[in-house]
Amino acid sequence: MKTAAAMLFLIMALSHGEGFSRHSVSATVIPIDPGLLYPDIAYEYSLTSNDAIGIASGVGLINRITYTRKIGVLCLSGSLGAVVPEHDLHRIETFTAISVEYRQSLGENLYSRIVGSGVFFEEMPYDIPVIPVIQVGFGWAF
Repeated sequence: MKTAAAMLFLIMALSHGEGFSRHSVSATVIPIDPGLLYPDIAYEYSLTSNDAIGIASGVGLINRITYTRKIGVLCLSGSLGAVVPEHDLHRIETFTAISVEYRQSLGENLYSRIVGSGVFFEEMPYDIPVIPVIQVGFGWAF
């Protein structure tokens, strides 16, 4: 445990010395209906101060890989993912998504985020061209 904590502090120090945070974790919720908030956890690794790749999972049902381009407080991203309805691996559906994210700094490492996405499935349900998704939450960069 001490070794893991020491390595984490070393990574944080090295990342801070580069002038930007390399790592970011965030937790958001997706308001599906008034009584249901769907959690989503993500990790992002910054390749440069403006480009990042990441992975995210919503309770293991929605998993995706994302490329993000940061432009000030806005982030544009494209994702490729899979939905596993009711944890049934025989019913996996793949999707692509484009997103716009607004990040507001709440201190040195903490930030809030609001994300608007358009999700595209191979066979769209309900005969609509895109499924809109909104996420709100917080993140921590280190």
